[in-house]
Amino acid sequence: MYRSKSNSRYRTIILLLFLFAMPCYANIFECVIKENGGDYNSLSTWESAIDSNLISTRTLVFYFSSITGTMIDNATLTGLTSLATGTLLHATTYYMALKNINGIFQSGETVYRTLSVNFVVLSDSGNPFSAYANIQSSWTNVDSSAVDINGWTTGISNFIKIYTSNSARHSGVWNDTTYRLVNSVGYGSITFTEENIIIDGLQFRNASTVEGACVYDVDTVENPPCNFTVSNCILRHEGEPSANSRGIFFRGNGSAGIWKVYNNVLQHLNPAIIDFGPATNGSTFYIYNNTISSGIFNAFSDGFNAKDVIYLKNNISTVKGTCYPSWTAIIKSTHNLSLDATSPDTAYRSLYPTFISDTTDFGLVNTDTSSYNNGWSLNPDYSGGPDITTDIANVLRKSTPDIGSREIAAITSIVVKKKRIGSYIQ
Repeated sequence: MYRSKSNSRYRTIILLLFLFAMPCYANIFECVIKENGGDYNSLSTWESAIDSNLISTRTLVFYFSSITGTMIDNATLTGLTSLATGTLLHATTYYMALKNINGIFQSGETVYRTLSVNFVVLSDSGNPFSAYANIQSSWTNVDSSAVDINGWTTGISNFIKIYTSNSARHSGVWNDTTYRLVNSVGYGSITFTEENIIIDGLQFRNASTVEGACVYDVDTVENPPCNFTVSNCILRHEGEPSANSRGIFFRGNGSAGIWKVYNNVLQHLNPAIIDFGPATNGSTFYIYNNTISSGIFNAFSDGFNAKDVIYLKNNISTVKGTCYPSWTAIIKSTHNLSLDATSPDTAYRSLYPTFISDTTDFGLVNTDTSSYNNGWSLNPDYSGGPDITTDIANVLRKSTPDIGSREIAAITSIVVKKKRIGSYIQ
């Protein structure tokens, strides 16, 4: 039978439009964190509510079109047709996550907390998921509650991601109107004993007078393979740092961990700004495009294992102590700048970049000759690490990028150190 090509194309277009119009069943369960409104008002309350075994077949996320009545965290839900049950972690506008599921929920069935009063009609039969905390909007006050990510079970495809949206994110400079996690808790402002965690775009300030850190991995026993990422963050200590006031402390006790630390600003931390150890046996570290400045002692400590591999690229270290240690681990280094003579890269020793401010704004000025247009392109990164396409402020990296966390995107007038004339765009 003859079919015109135009009719076939028409049917194809209609089918594609139908497919694109279908709801997206992405394996993500995302909660919104806001100072006012949102699903939760702090990271710690989100963590306590969503804490679960993400790789279990009894922990699933479901899609629905609307909620009748209300859904309450920790409520027991029942399927009207399947008689399956589960404990509600949380429900957003179109998704809900359940744990401790018994039975198999069916697409199209009513799932209720109170029959005919508080219920949803499922649009699917559930999927495993990654747990996302999406921090949004301006923040007048700090989030002062320490976050302890503990008790979860994660996997490479079922991970935890904590990040700021544009409305809650800094622009590469500390901002007292965007999200910031500020407290005086010993050990860590955010602490985790789990694997497969991404932290992106946050501000941390810790004023602890005892051993601590802004981000602290406490003796994680890795179940290989596992991943950790800290990116696009500002980490600092409040006031004069005390002993052991670290920025990032990954203490993994195991093997085969992969750590990615890139596009961060770390300052006023003591004794180690990025501190790894003591027993990371055979792990891989990608430390890219960080600006480490205003420190009191060493920028790095050498707690690495001799089997560890460290890819060190495009970092700025201008601390008062030792910028780079004598590494025990296997080092693969390029384009790392140091104020002293310790950089693994000879041509980048004893240099000081020209910042907009030596204490608050670590953007480079266009008259700088040490870091401006002097980095190594990581787009792509042929070492297997993250491809660095943007800087801490989400500015596109140039084909020959700048060293450090900030990229000069455009200059519309002359900029001099510690003073701005006209407009500086970054």
